[in-house]
Amino acid sequence: MPSVEIHYGPYWQNHIIRHKTQRLRSLIKCLTKMGYKIELIPSPHFERVTVVMKGREIFRCNITHLQFNIECEKDIICERLVDAVKEAQDRLYSKNNVASYSPVSKGKKVIEEIKNAKTAQDLFKPTAKIWFEIPGDAAKQLAFV
Repeated sequence: MPSVEIHYGPYWQNHIIRHKTQRLRSLIKCLTKMGYKIELIPSPHFERVTVVMKGREIFRCNITHLQFNIECEKDIICERLVDAVKEAQDRLYSKNNVASYSPVSKGKKVIEEIKNAKTAQDLFKPTAKIWFEIPGDAAKQLAFV
């Protein structure tokens, strides 16, 4: 279930400034019906509503632009906010947006190449004599370091 954080600030009404959720009721009701988990967070920003999903701000407006005790379908700003939440869900929870990891295709090939690596003697003519060669076990250990 997708979650939405609603950060709402205080606003002035009847000569009182404080945090109120009355203007958010229709939005909360509408998003709850759609199956979102909602977290209300008071913020210090005056007359501001910010909607956050997955740590990203998806909508911001003045809280006084939301209508008081009106259904979401009749409030234009509330409808825009719900549309923004739907679009953000489509984008943020899309399968194309989620990183998928696949194993390295050359991983086993590289290990086989190291095991079947040519020695110094293979690089020269068969008649050439090498004065010193790192023993096979030590060479393999150096290859992984």
